[in-house]
Amino acid sequence: MSEPKKPARARRRPVVSCEECRRRKVKCDRTHPCNHCRQLKAQCHYSEGIAPLNRQLTLLTSPRDIVGPPTPISVAPSSSSSHGDLSIAGLRNERPQHRVQRSGISPNTQEETEDSPKMRALLAKVQGLEQLLLKYMPEGVRENSTLPLPKEPRAQLRGTLSKTRFFGQSHWMNLIGIFDSIANMRDNLSTPSFNNAIMMTNVPTLLNKCKAMAKLSKLRIYAEWLANPDIQASIPSAETCDILLDAYFRTSESAFRIFHIPTFRKEYNQYRHQPLLASDSFVLKMLLAMAVGVMFYQETDFDKLRAQAKKWVYAAQSWLSEIPYEKSRLNIAGLQIHCLLLLARQSVGVVDDQVWISTGSLVRRAISMGLHRDPKYFPNMSPLQAEIRRRLWATIVELNTQYSVESGTRPLISVDDFDTEAPANINDDDIDENTNLSLVSKPSHVFTQTSVQIILLESLKTRIEILQVCNRLSTEPSYQEVSRLGEIMTKECRASSSLTRKLQSSKSDLRPTQLQCNILDMYLRRFVLILYSTFATKSQDDPRHYFSRKVALDSSVTMLSYPSNESNHKQSLKDSPYDDYTCLKIRSGGFFESVITHGMIIIFFELVTQLKEQDSFIEQNKELRQPLKNTLRDARDLIAVRISVAENNVKGHLLFSAALGQIEAMESGISPYQGAKDGIQRSAEMCFGLLADKEAALTPIDEVTLQDGMAFDMQDWGMDFVMPDAWLFSGWDGGLVENQTL
Repeated sequence: MSEPKKPARARRRPVVSCEECRRRKVKCDRTHPCNHCRQLKAQCHYSEGIAPLNRQLTLLTSPRDIVGPPTPISVAPSSSSSHGDLSIAGLRNERPQHRVQRSGISPNTQEETEDSPKMRALLAKVQGLEQLLLKYMPEGVRENSTLPLPKEPRAQLRGTLSKTRFFGQSHWMNLIGIFDSIANMRDNLSTPSFNNAIMMTNVPTLLNKCKAMAKLSKLRIYAEWLANPDIQASIPSAETCDILLDAYFRTSESAFRIFHIPTFRKEYNQYRHQPLLASDSFVLKMLLAMAVGVMFYQETDFDKLRAQAKKWVYAAQSWLSEIPYEKSRLNIAGLQIHCLLLLARQSVGVVDDQVWISTGSLVRRAISMGLHRDPKYFPNMSPLQAEIRRRLWATIVELNTQYSVESGTRPLISVDDFDTEAPANINDDDIDENTNLSLVSKPSHVFTQTSVQIILLESLKTRIEILQVCNRLSTEPSYQEVSRLGEIMTKECRASSSLTRKLQSSKSDLRPTQLQCNILDMYLRRFVLILYSTFATKSQDDPRHYFSRKVALDSSVTMLSYPSNESNHKQSLKDSPYDDYTCLKIRSGGFFESVITHGMIIIFFELVTQLKEQDSFIEQNKELRQPLKNTLRDARDLIAVRISVAENNVKGHLLFSAALGQIEAMESGISPYQGAKDGIQRSAEMCFGLLADKEAALTPIDEVTLQDGMAFDMQDWGMDFVMPDAWLFSGWDGGLVENQTL
């Protein structure tokens, strides 16, 4: 007797609706977002393993590469799609369920078998047929077909495009993608992203006002100079000139040797006795040197002198670029003025972020005059003139190297493009116009007025190679290249620090100042930072990336924590008068500003990474993170002081205030969304107040007497005053940023 047949076991139908439709028990059209969720403006989510129909259609029709030679297929131009027809229209319009049914698979089990080997093989065959049909069909049919064509892979852009400027990998702008964690932050699913939430506050309005005041500040001084370009009337008193020149020779002249100091002093004394007989070139050299010295000026009329210094910069730029007399500027005095002009632009903040463009002209001027060849090939040249040429060439290649970092480009020259030897390690008093004998350099352990420049030259080859590797257009540097160059550059930094410590502790009358030691170390260590930054911000799964992260962090903390005086202490920003290094931090633009920003980004990334890694031990490790937070907080306060004195761009303060707000909220266990929002709100209000106070102290622009026909439509100097949609996190300076590396 046969056993009774058991009833068939019902199979549970797979879930195909979105979670919201399932919860409300309504029919779902299985698109993303579905029609029901669109009407309710609700978040449309599907359970893991479930793909909406529009995503399945994309998977079925997305082109893939076909392995093996194609087989010719004849295609009829008919648009009918009967059973077995392989026309393009039939493949394009057929619903995914029908395609699956033709393979013998029930549409109800599509999600269950979607990843099976059989389904993958079927999809590959269908996609292969589609590509072959497109390849061999007649041209008229191909043009009328809307089947997606295979797309070539998009080339990777190693760099960042911001407005009209391109920044290579050595520029900190390429790390701006780190702040996506703030821009895309949400408090919950119904909360708008942080970037959109800020647009609903008064922060964009305050930022627009800050930009308007910054533009007005630039226009005012430029208009005043155009109205009265006579620079003789703007020369300060003899006492003030002496203070400014002493400040220049005490600071900038040590790293960038431009003058033979006794010769300049002699000409300066002649100018004081007979000012009308002085040449225009000497007056401009004197004014530009004083413009650099204004950065270290401590008297109450600092603001007035800083405004005058900008007018001196405008006058020098005009003199240097006068077309009818350009050939007459091709001499040592012209090169000295050009070098001083670049330093002065960074000191007083005149288009200080674009000096690299002018550096190219300086390099070509010097090469056209033969400074790239050693003076030994010119036997009729006096020892003094030969030494001045060697010093000037060393200054030019150093400026070119440092400013290449600012632009994120490869250097304009390599070490194979010149054979000029390093200057002699002597003091300026050891040589004059009457010197006829060959110069004898002093030992390296004897500090002279040229020692800093010589130490910088010793690492020039390595630093140029670092820029060439980091700013390569096609491929990313390998870890082996980074490791090799990083080891060499780290040794250079250690050797330099060891030598300067010995020189500082010597009993000689001439010893390096703390400013010189800091600047020397910073000029070298920043190349370690840019070298390791690429790997430091990548995934931490690879232990090699962890080492890069540690080296980049150490370099950042070191450069943001230099002692400001010989007692190894860091001067408070509230104390005055300031020492030379504190003046440099507060008032210098360009180079120092980029060092601050680059270091702060690396420290912020480290803090956020630690908080993610120590998710269960945030409170226990809070004290270990305190030094990094203090460094980040001090740097943010430094930016605020810079805004009150010389800086006009407030984006940095806003961004790092949001970053600190996020970090402190994560440590306290409260909403990072709200912490960042409160931080940026306070920052916007404070920055607006600082700029408003600075603006109130200046003469209204309507009172400036302008020349007839003068227009205010100045060229774009790197600031965009139109508020973009993604106003903060898409670009540092308010422009559009396209970052392809992060």
